[in-house]
This record gives sequence, structure tokens and C-alpha cells, in this order.
Amino acid sequence: MSPAIPSGSLAIVREVPASDVRIGDVVTVERPGRLPVTHRVTSVRAAVGGKTVLTLKGDANPVEDPAPYTVSTVRTVLYSVPDLAYVVAAASNPWVLGSMTVAVSALVTWVLWPRPCRD
Repeated sequence: MSPAIPSGSLAIVREVPASDVRIGDVVTVERPGRLPVTHRVTSVRAAVGGKTVLTLKGDANPVEDPAPYTVSTVRTVLYSVPDLAYVVAAASNPWVLGSMTVAVSALVTWVLWPRPCRD
């Protein structure tokens, strides 16, 4: 979605009915068995069973996605924070999580450890 949403950005999204989406909105769509895709809506049409067919295109892509997406809900992008996805990915590493847990536990123990009374 570069340049609107640079690579490595963390997108803040809200789930909405696909029927509320308009052309030009940036949405995230789930793809079974694959990572979700975040692209701009280029066309919207109603489908059977309350679903909506969306055609999407990444801003940096020369052509639309090869196949349209038939969905009932999507996540609209409210805003994004550049480079924050790298921090979140690094923080989800088990070694980082374990180290943070030990550090916070040590801090809490130190703060709550009983001190001798000073009269």
C-alpha cells in the first residue's frame, strides 16, 4: 500500500459490514489459508446472501488484484503508524517476551519488597 501506508506500518482497523465500503476506502480482507491483504477498493457490487464483491488494488500495483473478494465483513483502515509493525514483531519473539517478563517481575518484587522501619 506504499506510499499511503509504507511497508512495516502497523494499521489500526475497525471491522465493518462490507456493504458500508465505498470506492477509494482502504480495507483489509481475510484470505483463507493466506495472510490478509490490505488494498484500496476500486469497485463494489452486491452479491447473493448479503455478501459484497470487492475489487481491490494496491496503490503501488499497476493492475487490480487478479480475483475479486466476496466478503460479508472487512476491516477498514482508520490510520497507520509507520515502522511500528517491526517493533511488534520483535516483541513477539519468545526470548524478548521472556526477558520482559523477568524484568517486570524483578521490578515488581523490588518495589513491593518489605523495607525495615526507620524510626
